[in-house]
Amino acid sequence: MTVQMTDPMNGLVFFQNALAGGHIAPQKGDIHSDLRVLNDRPDGETRLTYALIKNRKVVATATFIPADPIDGHLCFNTGYAVDFSERSKGYGKEVTQKAFDEPCRVRCAYHFNRHEI
Repeated sequence: MTVQMTDPMNGLVFFQNALAGGHIAPQKGDIHSDLRVLNDRPDGETRLTYALIKNRKVVATATFIPADPIDGHLCFNTGYAVDFSERSKGYGKEVTQKAFDEPCRVRCAYHFNRHEI
C-alpha cells in the first residue's frame, strides 16, 4: 500500500478550522490531557491525527498513516506540523512523542487496517 500524505501544514490548518467550527470531535488522549486524537479514513485508508492543545489552541499536529510492514514490523507514513506562531518551542517533538506514548491507538489502527473484511 502506498499512500501519499497531505502536506502536514495543510492538515494542521484544516484541523484547527474544523475543531473551531465544531465539525470534528477528536477524543482526549488517554495519557496526555493536552492531546486530542482523530481517527478517520479519507480515501478508505486509516489516518490518526494527534493535536497538541495549548491555551485552547491547536499548536501542533502529528499524523500517522499505516504503511506496508518491513520484515514484519509495523510501519507508518508520518508527518508533523507546528503553527507558524508557535515554532521553535519544541511542540513538533512534543506532539510526536506524546502520540507514541498513547496506548494502542497507532498499533490498533494499523491492525484494523490490515485485517478488514
